[in-house]
Amino acid sequence: MQVNAILFDVQSIQKYIFANNKLKANVGASFIVDRLFEYVLCKEIINKLGVEADTTSWLTRSDSITSLPEPVYVAYIGGGNALVLVDDKHESLVQDIVKKFTTQVLVQYPGLKVGRSEERRVGKSVDIGGSRITKNQKPTQQEAMSAKTQFK
Repeated sequence: MQVNAILFDVQSIQKYIFANNKLKANVGASFIVDRLFEYVLCKEIINKLGVEADTTSWLTRSDSITSLPEPVYVAYIGGGNALVLVDDKHESLVQDIVKKFTTQVLVQYPGLKVGRSEERRVGKSVDIGGSRITKNQKPTQQEAMSAKTQFK
């Protein structure tokens, strides 16, 4: 099984939030960073791709997965990071997701910096941040966070 992973990372979060010394602007910028992936990436980009996508089950999933529940699966969102997995049959969507998301962020939220990294993995397991994740395991929050250093 081939899985394509996209890791998005919001950079310089504090610099973006405190770019203004007005409390309302700080609260608004904090809300944008907190909800960026949920609203822009999931609702405005992934859910409008025209393929089945699972953008919410990661919030409540407690069991392991043996395969991606949908062709596009949001595996983790939190701490200014998002991990999106795309199955091998829909590999062409990887560049589409990256292009649409980064363009939308640049247009809607100037000054907010989002980095991304892509990785293609084949086989039954994937190394994420020094931990071995088999295809029937869900990465923990710590493993997803440590993946950012591996993908840079």
